[in-house]
Amino acid sequence: MDDITQARWEALAQFQAGFLANASHELRAPMTQIISLHQLILEGLCEDPAEERQFLRQSFETTQKVLANLDLLISISKLTIGRIQPKLQEVYLQDVFVQLQMLVQMIAENRSCRLRFEAGEADRVKSDSDWLVEALRLLVEGAIAAQSEQLHIHSRFVDQQQHISVTTDSDPGLWAKDLEDLPIPAADTPAAGFVQNFSPGYCQQLAARILQPLGGSLVVNPDNSPDNQQTFLITLPAFQP
Repeated sequence: MDDITQARWEALAQFQAGFLANASHELRAPMTQIISLHQLILEGLCEDPAEERQFLRQSFETTQKVLANLDLLISISKLTIGRIQPKLQEVYLQDVFVQLQMLVQMIAENRSCRLRFEAGEADRVKSDSDWLVEALRLLVEGAIAAQSEQLHIHSRFVDQQQHISVTTDSDPGLWAKDLEDLPIPAADTPAAGFVQNFSPGYCQQLAARILQPLGGSLVVNPDNSPDNQQTFLITLPAFQP
């Protein structure tokens, strides 16, 4: 094995170790919740059978969330190391924004967050539509968890590249907080359509990991970003016919 190959393997191993460490930290809170609910049941601390069923239901819902998150993390890990190849093709951003809005509209309404989408009819990128939607969904959910009251998602063509900006009025400090340290409204239940999966900062990290294999990049608060806003600038290769 030559020095370059060795360095690549070492960098990949370090990358995966960091990915695993962050994932373990993010999954600790829901796992602790599951254990606590089971402990209440096993120690007979439920007031009646109805409360016991409620705890079991909460435990089941949290377990389902953990499994879904694990599936997503495994898929992202495979994507970043090349075991899953993105399907790079012509993608219209208007179609991407329509899919994204369908996924996050209920979440935004539950949190009283106004969404605004803008994309030109000719705005196209060379990308994988499913993975691009996933990256944008993570950013939007992170912004909503960081108590954003309005979100503006828009695209523009710059120097043979396509820019997608996600602009939020959320406090930048909230993006550094763990999920359990954020205020979670009572409306956030599976029945209401939303239980926050990851902390805002980790949503940002995952989105950046997804974009790299797509040939894209993510920059936080570029130089021209207003002081009272948090802006995430995604750069993707424009589709060339």
